[in-house]
Amino acid sequence: MTARDAQEGNLTNEDEVTNDLYDSTKYLELPTRAEVRAAYKVFYQATSSSSVQSAICGICARECGPLDEQVMTYSLEALPNPHRLAPLKQHPLHDLYNGKLLEPAGVVGDAGHYMVNACSTCLDDLTKKKDVPPQFALANNLWIGSVPWQIQVLSFPEQLLVSLIYPRVFVFKLFPKKVGGIRDLSTLQRAMRGNVTSYAMDTTGVADMVEGRMLPRHPRLLASLISVTYVGPGELPKPWLQKIFCVRRHTVHAALKWLKANNPYYADIDISHANLEDLPEDDVPYEISTTMRQSTDVSIIDQENNGYVPDDEGQ
Repeated sequence: MTARDAQEGNLTNEDEVTNDLYDSTKYLELPTRAEVRAAYKVFYQATSSSSVQSAICGICARECGPLDEQVMTYSLEALPNPHRLAPLKQHPLHDLYNGKLLEPAGVVGDAGHYMVNACSTCLDDLTKKKDVPPQFALANNLWIGSVPWQIQVLSFPEQLLVSLIYPRVFVFKLFPKKVGGIRDLSTLQRAMRGNVTSYAMDTTGVADMVEGRMLPRHPRLLASLISVTYVGPGELPKPWLQKIFCVRRHTVHAALKWLKANNPYYADIDISHANLEDLPEDDVPYEISTTMRQSTDVSIIDQENNGYVPDDEGQ
């Protein structure tokens, strides 16, 4: 029977089907308490923490949420074409599972039976007849290893002091959550906002300033790369400022020693002990604290938080 037959009434006894789920006699009838509980149960299950929990793909190491990529778990042997996950050149620090390069956070089990999380993108690529690793797989020369502790603990200005290139400048705007000054450090807004500004630069001067392979950079470079503005009355508490912009001499030195020994781009650098001596032991550099600006115009805070929809009709 087609939809046109139904519209024209061309029905036979064999075509007539009754569906109790859509009984017209139950129209506008309130659900029972048991039906309400069952509906709530289905809703809670669909929105529970486990249902919206993200997972790490063991093949590409990406964190995938349920709305981004569907992640399924397979045994390593059940993956299609698992031989494509073997790296062409092994590294001593590779995490190999039966010869396959995988992300440990996406693998469970032991040597006898590994279970691997696989996102839909990697799984779809594995099903194709190829001789190369999937596009985003770690085995496709995308493995960089774990971030060492010496690099993890670097603050933002410390990262700039050990960097080789500087593609942009950074503008920080700090303001309290409520107008009226800062009575408690917990009321200070800790989010960061970035601004991109194009302007004429003294490229020759910048090239001269960073010329050579001597690290860390002199702290005067921070005044050209970081701009901090505090919006609000009163004085910004220095202890809170130190949480973001502190520089520790020993931390910078430890990071440079690790980079020189392990990163080929840093193999030829010279660690400048003179520049290290110019860094504070554990404090906000003078080049940042003295160039920081303050605006007492708290109306800027409201402008920052305003949306694009007018409050009243006609505005």
